[in-house]
Amino acid sequence: MTVRKFLIICSVIFLLALISFGGYWFFFRSTTEDALPLDTGDSSAPFPVIPGTPRPAGSQSSSNTSSTNTVGQIESTAPGEVVTTGKLTLITAGPVVGATVVSTGTSSRLRYIEKASGHIYELAAGDKIPEKISNTTIPQIQEVYWDNTGNKVAIRLFRDSLNTVQNLLGTIVLATSTGGTTKTGELVTTALPGTISSMAVSPDHKSLFYLNRVGDGVVGIPTDFDSKRTSQVFDSLLTEWNSAWTSQNAITLTPKPSQSSAGTLYLINPTNKTTEKILRDSTGLTAVVNPTKSLVLYSQSTPTGLLTSVFSFSKKTSALFTETTLPEKCIWSTLYTSIAYCAVPSFIPNGVYPDGWYQGKVSFADRIVVIDTEDNFTRIVFDSTESGSGGAFDAIQLTLDKDEQNLYFINKKDGSLWKLALDQE
Repeated sequence: MTVRKFLIICSVIFLLALISFGGYWFFFRSTTEDALPLDTGDSSAPFPVIPGTPRPAGSQSSSNTSSTNTVGQIESTAPGEVVTTGKLTLITAGPVVGATVVSTGTSSRLRYIEKASGHIYELAAGDKIPEKISNTTIPQIQEVYWDNTGNKVAIRLFRDSLNTVQNLLGTIVLATSTGGTTKTGELVTTALPGTISSMAVSPDHKSLFYLNRVGDGVVGIPTDFDSKRTSQVFDSLLTEWNSAWTSQNAITLTPKPSQSSAGTLYLINPTNKTTEKILRDSTGLTAVVNPTKSLVLYSQSTPTGLLTSVFSFSKKTSALFTETTLPEKCIWSTLYTSIAYCAVPSFIPNGVYPDGWYQGKVSFADRIVVIDTEDNFTRIVFDSTESGSGGAFDAIQLTLDKDEQNLYFINKKDGSLWKLALDQE
């Protein structure tokens, strides 16, 4: 064998070995790195991404989406039974949507809707097992707005087969017993316009506000839960808005937030139909007004990350908030003007905000804190990142009971519903 032949054979053997090793490395490396725990999200989805949220037909769904309950170290000892560990109570592993606390005299009860089925459950204070009060099946519910009795509800759901959003008003007809026969409770619904793009409920839970697409723009309409009283209070050629109604005399509107666009906070008085603009040209703006319309908690995107601030109506100035978070993860106290309860990320990774969080590309691990914006005092109520806490959660849709002794929230990671005892001091 000549030296030349020998070198050629050796080169071929080496090349084949290199190709085999490269294929092996690429295959197993890809398998490992693809197992990411976070949803990559999709900006075309009509609702913020929560595990169990369907995507529009034709959109890309990530195979990496995880619906694992990251607060799953707390396990029920009986099917459907709530479980309490320290301050924290797992109401249901979910996913659920639209929890509300209904108070009657000295008693209270929690109502919520199971996301997959649309069945409605109730948990009275002190009870261990939630009771199903409506067996009406309405799958793919995404948003829920309750009236003050807990018997009427506005529902927004996604019909992925039609790639449309459906809006309904519903009334709960409770179970009845006649002659030894029990009729299961049900939800009787009527249709709202399918062109509604945003909805909010008033602080007293007696009225609704919605934005309805008309022609090339939208109109803003307050109404009641029977949809019998309507009057236009707002119109705009801009069609993409977030709405909230946290102060009785101020409905708030902000353009859909994005790091790539500036927004302005609009305050609409539903009584005299006047509009006020504040916080103009703030990039990625999201905001929540306190019940007395004296303070606004808001966040904006900056080149260095999220910036959270408080705007004072009386002083016409803003001051840095003591914590960095999104206003959507906060709720103002109804008992104390300057106090807010917030879920604060223990760490905010580099990313595009608030877009990445809305789309599910970023998930947080929160501390629940009480913040007095007047004294700049912060008290940590619960830290989900601490050892023995049961696992980290990304809290959304915060709700307080009447006396602010308990805070309810949904874990954005998996849609589970939780109660946290606040232990007021």
